Amino acid sequence: MFQKNMNKINFSKGSLLYPIIAGVLLFLVGVFVSGFYELYYKLSYLDIIYHFLGGIVLGWFFYILIFSKREVGQGDEQSERFAGKNFSVSMQLFILVSAVCFAGVIWEYAERLSTIYASIHAPWLYYWFSGGNLNDTLFDLLADMFGGAFFFGIRKSMHKVRYILHSLIKESDEN
Repeated sequence: MFQKNMNKINFSKGSLLYPIIAGVLLFLVGVFVSGFYELYYKLSYLDIIYHFLGGIVLGWFFYILIFSKREVGQGDEQSERFAGKNFSVSMQLFILVSAVCFAGVIWEYAERLSTIYASIHAPWLYYWFSGGNLNDTLFDLLADMFGGAFFFGIRKSMHKVRYILHSLIKESDEN
């Protein structure tokens, strides 16, 4: 019975819906709730925490997008290659952190453009969404990358724990 439940816990075939929902919730809390209560001014490190959490969510999203098998093309060589079968763990980490960093760069450009143009054309947007200086941008990107790497480490650890548990259950079923 426990083995049947273990087979249902399969993160590699997860839905993209879950990280999207988590990302939207993180965005709403990070921008609106923190902005409403002016938490960014009260807690100077909060921005780094949100970027780290955003890196985790982006890592989750890109892991599913890049490395999981999907029903379309499942079983062919192209699907196997992009399911991470032919990549070393270090290469998977590099690809995932690069994807997370790319999304972080896009976010930082949006913050910069908001800082430049929203103060003049959309002051309401500037209040909720504006960027800092170069140090802020670099620390934000670093936090994004650490979040993506953290997700990757947790994901790989969970995979090993699940494999060990599956082996133990299979061994106990044989006895």
